[in-house]
Amino acid sequence: MIFAAQSHAGMARLENQDSYIVFEAADKTVFGLVADGMGGHKGGAAASLMAVWCIKKRLMADYRPHMATQALAELMKQSFAQANAAIFERSLQDETLSGMGTTATLAAVRSDQAVIAHVGDSRAYLIGEGIARQITTDHTLVQDLLNKGEITADEAKTHPQKHIIMQALGTEKKIDTDIYHLSCGGQIILLCSDGLTNMVSDADIARTMNTAQSLKDGADKLIGMANSAGGQDNITVVAICDETVIGGELA
Repeated sequence: MIFAAQSHAGMARLENQDSYIVFEAADKTVFGLVADGMGGHKGGAAASLMAVWCIKKRLMADYRPHMATQALAELMKQSFAQANAAIFERSLQDETLSGMGTTATLAAVRSDQAVIAHVGDSRAYLIGEGIARQITTDHTLVQDLLNKGEITADEAKTHPQKHIIMQALGTEKKIDTDIYHLSCGGQIILLCSDGLTNMVSDADIARTMNTAQSLKDGADKLIGMANSAGGQDNITVVAICDETVIGGELA
């Protein structure tokens, strides 16, 4: 497996409140995580960093090589619950961090299979054959309105309440984590914050990654495209795939 990651504050914000990790376990399972913090100047950065630290700590402590898929999914879900509790308690203890929270989208990729854990509006995509297929569902007010048929997909793109997130780590005592299982052989798993998807279309994301010389090249180009389009938010990209997908190059 190969992987690459890139993050940028964007063109409109001084601080980058996104956080990410990507690392390989002993059995060549690759874990990638994107967290997009919210809750004010201090709170957003603190929440996303806490999520990354808590989730990675739990994975490294309890992941076992060749762990069964269902057990892996349960571990990922438990890592989210643990991070949620830690962030929530910290927000109660420190009034300067009150109301903080963070999105979290975590992928575990092993050979041709992947497990995704997800809360918020960061996204996971499966990219191959010129198409970027969104795996996760946004936990947003606009997505809820779209699901109910109250707005169209075109209206959702520019809806004035697009920024309202219905679920995030740390904002409530308990969290309901979405889990996805998928086959990813010959394709790229891409995790990203909404600083990318609000600036760059799915079609352009797919085209860029499918024509990139390496995963790093693709991630760098996506960051540049988001910034060229205005860079209105922090932008983070994590890409994971089998060595055969992009020329066998290391990221």
